[in-house]
Amino acid sequence: MLGPEPLVLQGRQCFLDAQALFPGPSDVRGFYNVGWYGSSLSDERGSFGVVDPAGRLADLVGDIVEVTYYPGATGSQGKRSVRVYIIGSQQDLGLDLCVTRRSYMALEVLAIEPITASVGVVG
Repeated sequence: MLGPEPLVLQGRQCFLDAQALFPGPSDVRGFYNVGWYGSSLSDERGSFGVVDPAGRLADLVGDIVEVTYYPGATGSQGKRSVRVYIIGSQQDLGLDLCVTRRSYMALEVLAIEPITASVGVVG
């Protein structure tokens, strides 16, 4: 896991403040399987994500990403997005990306996991 740095401190702010501190356009990388993690994986509870070091998003550690979920098959119910700082990686994660519970709740209810969401690097 990465140590304290400006982006970590921003990610530790309350959810809405952290979202406002991660501005900018995003460059979509594709659609990936996204789930949530709890304190048994990481103590970080802000706007953070964790990737598998052997996974397709392993190179994103240290980046801010925008995760966008389109509920329903056609996306007719709108879209939901969150921005998270990829704070580290975890072996055998089982998913492309896991975000904190609070971040996941902004996308979908915790009982529906995993979801397929668009992931873009914020630049």
